[in-house]
Amino acid sequence: MMLSGPLLLRVASRTAATPRLALAARRPLQRISCSGGFSVPFSRSLCAAFTTPAVLLTERCVARLNMLNARQVESSSPERLLRVSVEPGGCSGFQYAFNLQDAANLAEDDSVFEREGAKVVVDECSLELLRGATVDFEDDMMRTAFVISENPIADASCGCGSSFQAKEI
Repeated sequence: MMLSGPLLLRVASRTAATPRLALAARRPLQRISCSGGFSVPFSRSLCAAFTTPAVLLTERCVARLNMLNARQVESSSPERLLRVSVEPGGCSGFQYAFNLQDAANLAEDDSVFEREGAKVVVDECSLELLRGATVDFEDDMMRTAFVISENPIADASCGCGSSFQAKEI
């Protein structure tokens, strides 16, 4: 069954349905097993799915992705998307990975986030650790790279910002 935002708003506005939605949010979380031998907490409740923002893109991230895709168009190459994933490792437990990929190589469990033509792809396991995060692009003397500038799921991160420890849920 597929629910849309307006349907959820109608259901949530009914007083009789509201306690059920709140109760669903308090159920124990399931865990999804991911490649690399780790699992992440996962909740498919209606409340979690629609109240937590998805992955956000900054203007700098959008500008860089659009510039890279403009070069692809000039060379008659297919559109590229930025894949953001979370992998076990790094000095804090999890590390961010950024890769450019062709739009044709999307998996069934991928979510695509778009802003002004720039697209970011996140797989289902990584999305649970990136929900509400902001993808940015840094261009300074230390590095030129895509980064996660804010992640509400991160409890602590390393000095360079490429790895993090997830909050206890």
